[in-house]
Amino acid sequence: MKVDGELVGKWLGWAKSNMLGDPIERDSLYYGYRIGVVAGKDTIWGTSSYMAVPNKIEISSFEELQKIGNDIAYPLTANYELIKDIDASGSNFKPIGDGVHAFSGMFDGKNHTISNLTIDEPNRDFTDMFGYTEYARVMNLTLKNAKVTGSWNVGALAGETDNSVVTNVVSLNGDVLGTSFVGGLIGLARSSNLNVVGTMGSVRGNDIVGGLIGGSASVVQDAFSVNVVKGYESVGGSHGGGE
Repeated sequence: MKVDGELVGKWLGWAKSNMLGDPIERDSLYYGYRIGVVAGKDTIWGTSSYMAVPNKIEISSFEELQKIGNDIAYPLTANYELIKDIDASGSNFKPIGDGVHAFSGMFDGKNHTISNLTIDEPNRDFTDMFGYTEYARVMNLTLKNAKVTGSWNVGALAGETDNSVVTNVVSLNGDVLGTSFVGGLIGLARSSNLNVVGTMGSVRGNDIVGGLIGGSASVVQDAFSVNVVKGYESVGGSHGGGE
């Protein structure tokens, strides 16, 4: 069969969370792809095909962790389980998601530890393991010896959480450095629920700096912060201030 024109293709996007913003609870996620033919100034699109991936993806290495949001088979909307401790020594980690592309799935650490996570991006906003989460759940995770350097919205776990749930997550012996909205765990927590969370280490910034959260407009329960916290304006042992 002869095709007159240039073949083109486009990804259609992963299935999103439900209308309530909850992470997807189905067994698989589906990603669409469509092929078209360019004919002059027009593009004639054919039918779509779909690729399915499991909606419970196991993470067992630093390389797999780094694929989240950076590999088509590891979408930002999926549910993840950490199945072993990870030592991230010797690598500069790229945050999962950013201010435009939010992580909106679930990450269950299964009470494992990620050690020596390093992010050295002094000019980057949303600098953390998760750059930005929206309608996400992160739970049962220990970060140990995390060293994070960024600009705005900086923390060991998340730069900003929006309508997210963080449960049973701690950062031990962390070192977080940023400019504004800097926290030992989260830079800015908006309309989120944080329960059984804590930090120990060092947190430094210019303004809106806190040992646990930089700026907070969220519910925080059963939390601790044992940190050296340094800044110039809106500085606190737990959180630096509101938004």
